[in-house]
Amino acid sequence: MLAYEGHLAQQIRLNWMSKREERIKKIVGEIEERKALMSRLEKEAEEKRALASQLYMRLGELKELWNTSQNGAPLPDYVKTVDRESGTVTLLLDGREVRLSLKEPVGRQVERLFQEAKKIAEGVGNLAQELRKLEDELNKIKSAPLEQIIIERPVKKTLSGEWFKRYRWSMTSSGRLIVSGRDAASNIRLLKRHLEPRDLVFHAEVKGSPVTVLKGGADAGPDELYQAATVCACYSRAWREGHSATTVYWVTPRQISFSPPTGTYLPKGSFIVLPPKNYITVELAIAIGYSRRHGLIAGEKRWVASESEVYMLLKPGRKDAKELFDALIHAVSSTTVVDAHLITFTEFQALIPYGRGQIVEGPRIIGGLGDAVR
Repeated sequence: MLAYEGHLAQQIRLNWMSKREERIKKIVGEIEERKALMSRLEKEAEEKRALASQLYMRLGELKELWNTSQNGAPLPDYVKTVDRESGTVTLLLDGREVRLSLKEPVGRQVERLFQEAKKIAEGVGNLAQELRKLEDELNKIKSAPLEQIIIERPVKKTLSGEWFKRYRWSMTSSGRLIVSGRDAASNIRLLKRHLEPRDLVFHAEVKGSPVTVLKGGADAGPDELYQAATVCACYSRAWREGHSATTVYWVTPRQISFSPPTGTYLPKGSFIVLPPKNYITVELAIAIGYSRRHGLIAGEKRWVASESEVYMLLKPGRKDAKELFDALIHAVSSTTVVDAHLITFTEFQALIPYGRGQIVEGPRIIGGLGDAVR
């Protein structure tokens, strides 16, 4: 027994060290990305400030140029071209071509360059704060002595109180965890706090889709990918719009970025998905069931049917959650398989996409009654 416990302790230690190295590698990569982006942005801001300063010093001369270009008088040597059709003038200043608009006061264009440089500098400041946090986290991880790891006998965790209870969650028929955000804020929180290298990220090709993560999805088969994509699609606006099917794509964590391209702004609650995307077309059908182990659950039919004592399959429709709930309660009230009092409307309603649907199968009672359909 002691030898067995020693083996378990060693396995736990090795597992912890592996995860520690993975986290260090990920943080180092994020630090390098931010440093490179900061360098590019600092250079861009400096170029815009230098150009704005140069134009500001010639402001009076440029204002006169605007008048000269209209009355046809000879133009200064530093004027390379004047395009009256597009209303632009190209200047050659210290070997650098600068294009300005003749339709807008030059002072306003110079002020805009200063403002753009200021915004870029603010972005550099935000990146610097993120960089300091990452470096602090990296130092903390590296300085933590391995001797502080507390080795305990492994205990099988239950689903109650787990982190994913803050989100929508389901599972594949093979027992792999599926987690979806409930709104824009939880989508970002899910990606930033809980995404790991072996996971996959799903998103429906419609506006208003939840971010869905298949934990350990890199090792999942086609059936599990389809099941995760189905959960993602059913809680997207495709359900509200009454679609029978929709397309979902999946990507790896490395393809998720929270840094906008140079010179652009990324709205709060948004992220960028880098190509390539892997597409799956899925049918919009979600199963809702009651499990003695987990309570009310929702997901692709194969897992819910295997886990539940009673379940029903829904597609987009017009029946509200109360009608669907009454149908489920009616089915279980005449049986002893499930106590109807354990199924609450509030929990049930939270699982119905957009609060509406139609029953296409069931409610089906499983266990002790020979798969009787009610």
